[in-house]
Amino acid sequence: MNTHVNNCSDQNLAPALRAPAGAGWMTPVIELRFTDEIVTDGPRSSERLLRAFNTEGREVGRIHYTVDASEVRIDIILVYRDMRRRGIGTQLYRKFEEVIPAGLRINWGYVTEDGQAFKRAVNGANGADTDQGC
Repeated sequence: MNTHVNNCSDQNLAPALRAPAGAGWMTPVIELRFTDEIVTDGPRSSERLLRAFNTEGREVGRIHYTVDASEVRIDIILVYRDMRRRGIGTQLYRKFEEVIPAGLRINWGYVTEDGQAFKRAVNGANGADTDQGC
């Protein structure tokens, strides 16, 4: 198992991801630890699981994805319901961008309405740098 540990804090995030000073409506960014695990490693593709844990060791989110020779397919992005709206999904996706092989296209596959909003948030207004999905 490959394990990547990244201790994110508000200071390490891009200015656009930081909570504005005195913004009472935003929950502060949570410090996370990440693991990137191989689920299955076949001759043509590899299924992987990127997991995010809070400082108490509780899993708070995950991205299940598949890597093959031409693309990385996102199978699911999940942030646990009681942990949503805290920047966890964004931190998880940014870590995903770090651990995937460079140069491969990201295929979002089927994307729900909430998923479309998240995709726009992490990729800009049009999500032009990735597959549009369904």
